[in-house]
Order: sequence, then C-alpha cells, then structure tokens
Amino acid sequence: MKKKKNTKKNDLILFVDDDEIILDVCERMLKRMGYRVVIAENGKDALNKFKSSNKTIDLLITDISMPYMTGIELAQKIFKLKPDIPVILFTGYKDVLISEKIKHIGIHEILTKPFTQKELEDCIIRSLYR
Repeated sequence: MKKKKNTKKNDLILFVDDDEIILDVCERMLKRMGYRVVIAENGKDALNKFKSSNKTIDLLITDISMPYMTGIELAQKIFKLKPDIPVILFTGYKDVLISEKIKHIGIHEILTKPFTQKELEDCIIRSLYR
C-alpha cells in the first residue's frame, strides 16, 4: 500500500554508509527535512537495526559499496522481511552498470555521490509517495 502524496514527513529512514562523515552530514540533512533517522555503519548493523525496529522503518537509503555486505545484498535481505519497503541506493561511481540487476530485485532509485539535499529529497519523495 502506497502512502498519500500529502503525508506529513514523519517517516523513519534507515541510512547506511561506512563513511562516518557521510553518515553525519546526511543524518543532519534528513533531520532538517523533517524525517526521523536511524543510521548504520554497515549492512550487518543495518540489518540488525531493521529487525529490532519491528519493521517500522519506512525507507532504506544505502551505499552500494560497503565492507561485509553490499547495499544490494542488504536490500535483498530486507526485502525478505518487508517486501514493499522502498530502497534508494547511492554510489560514488558515475557509470553504474548494475541498473538492470537492481530493477530486477525491486529497487527503483539510484543517487550518484555527491548529491545535493534537493536531489536527495526529490528521490525520497518519489520513493515514499509514488
């Protein structure tokens, strides 16, 4: 079930990146936009936080390249727990050759780093309220 476009920004976002600076900057950015945020430094940590949240997380935003578990692997594991969760992947690589693979598993949005707050917010809105 999709949310209405005029829903208040009270959504809970799980944001995952292995770079501490990106975690800090994006957490503050998301909070300024009005979202509640849970951060994780890797896929294993993110999966544990997702499981302990009783599936109340509304959106997963994750880096593709991380140690231990990629963002794609994380998304696949979370889809098994909550198949309808929207997922945004982001990457520092300009020529992502995985677009067909991610569409096949249910991911519709990819952001390329660096991204602006406006680009992030537009992507979130498209993901949550489509």
